Amino acid sequence: MKEAIKELEKKEVMRNKDWPDFVEYDERTFPTVKPMVQQARYLQEKFGLAQAEANDIIAYKNYLDFTFPELVDKKILDIGSGMGGFKQGLMKMGYRARNIVSLTRIYNRVSKEQKLDIQGLAEFLPLKDESFDIAVANCSVPVMAASDGDFEIIPQIFKEMMRVVKRSGELKVYPVGGYNAEFDDRTNKSGARLTQIMRRELEKLHKEQPGTKIKISKVLFGGDSQNYGYALSVWK
Repeated sequence: MKEAIKELEKKEVMRNKDWPDFVEYDERTFPTVKPMVQQARYLQEKFGLAQAEANDIIAYKNYLDFTFPELVDKKILDIGSGMGGFKQGLMKMGYRARNIVSLTRIYNRVSKEQKLDIQGLAEFLPLKDESFDIAVANCSVPVMAASDGDFEIIPQIFKEMMRVVKRSGELKVYPVGGYNAEFDDRTNKSGARLTQIMRRELEKLHKEQPGTKIKISKVLFGGDSQNYGYALSVWK
């Protein structure tokens, strides 16, 4: 009986009030600098990645929480891909180039050698319905929209990201809110508002597609529960 009570208390502590009860919830600690440097160096030495590419791969992996075998033979969309380091790194690791699509809104800042694929806006993705097994957005949308004060386009961004993911596919987004004591008040307030908006969108999704699995991970920095970001995973 005591063990059962302890388990219930543990679950209650883990239940985060920012998110509805139908959302699966957990917490994990983001690696400190030393292990991340070691992971990146391993990729550089084994696969010949440039430092920036290795850093991108490790950042994506730790923020979005995927394993490399999960990506094999999957068609992947990187939304807000920046300079394309994620795709370039995966290609050097042996993943097929045609299976990875980079999308950025500022195409003219990217060299031809970096081979980004599409210029476009996340709120109007120039892509067909259900065309990707996995869509990822790491430190791009919707957080950049929130940072710019463009809160009204966040629901459309989420809708578009879900639209292009196949049935049985997965969407991974980081962050969808959070708090950091080192950030200014404006940034933390925009993060809180982003969380509120995403909660409403997840409630709509759950109502329309009750079988959809949704998970939020609270990513703790340095094991400090006061500094964190929320990572979202949705399995269609």
